[in-house]
Amino acid sequence: MVGSTITHDYYAVLGITQTGDEDLIKASYKRLAKLRHPDKNLDNPQATADFQLYDPNNLPNQPPTHAPNPTPTPTPAPPPPPPTTKPTNNTPFRLAQLDSALQALQTRHTTLTTALTTATAALHKTTTSLTNLSTQEADDAAAAAAAAALAAAATRNSSSWFPFNLFSGPPPPAPTAEEAAQQAEEADGRARRAVERRTGRLVLEAKRAGQAATVAELRGLLEGVEREMGEKRRVRAEVVREEWARGERVRREERERVERERRERERRMWDEMERKTREEREKREEREAETRERLRKVWEEMERRRREEREEEQKKARRHGRRWAIMQP
Repeated sequence: MVGSTITHDYYAVLGITQTGDEDLIKASYKRLAKLRHPDKNLDNPQATADFQLYDPNNLPNQPPTHAPNPTPTPTPAPPPPPPTTKPTNNTPFRLAQLDSALQALQTRHTTLTTALTTATAALHKTTTSLTNLSTQEADDAAAAAAAAALAAAATRNSSSWFPFNLFSGPPPPAPTAEEAAQQAEEADGRARRAVERRTGRLVLEAKRAGQAATVAELRGLLEGVEREMGEKRRVRAEVVREEWARGERVRREERERVERERRERERRMWDEMERKTREEREKREEREAETRERLRKVWEEMERRRREEREEEQKKARRHGRRWAIMQP
């Protein structure tokens, strides 16, 4: 027996919408039965096959799909958790301390540099004075040697029996009393200046020693300040590097946190979509199961009535046949 293609949509079979109640379903089935039932279509050889196609017991168990494609509304993301308390960043305080220390060291460096320049100039001045004393001492020594040589020559010539020297010429004349007095005064001056120079040298050498010690001390202090400044700069650079690394770590953690929250929002959104889709599918399957059950009951009721009607018609036909047989001669 050749049949038509099975229709999977019960509402389409009955020609009603999904919102139809039980009374509308029964009325539609009755209308369909009048059109499709074999007893009502005796002239159609396919009536029985077509009617069997609408038997709920012959319909597949898989319900039709009527649900439209819902557009899930993403649920709003929950507020982010309050930020955790992080340790206070003391980098600005450390940098302020280092900058203040560097500024104080720079001021001290400037002061020491000025003092060292002044002390070095004073030492150079004292050294120059000592050099001048040495020059004066050499000049007086040369003058004294010349005077002594002249006096020795005069004395030697005066005591000679032959005053005239064939090679050096006639001897110099003997100094006059005035010249002798002047030479004696010059000799006294040279002796006085020699004593003053010795005293001055002692004073200047002591002064130079003190100034040299001051210069050495200032240089040591300046070198110490420069080393301390270098150490402070190194520490400051290290603090800056650590702060940069900390900032990079914080920015990386923030990016990772934002990415985690984004993935979590997307996961919650998809979970919500799946939940709604699943709930709608379950509700749809439940409605369709209820519809199948109602259709089955309606079909059974209609079949029961049809059998009763057919049995009643058969009884009537038998009674009519008996009366007809009795009436025959």
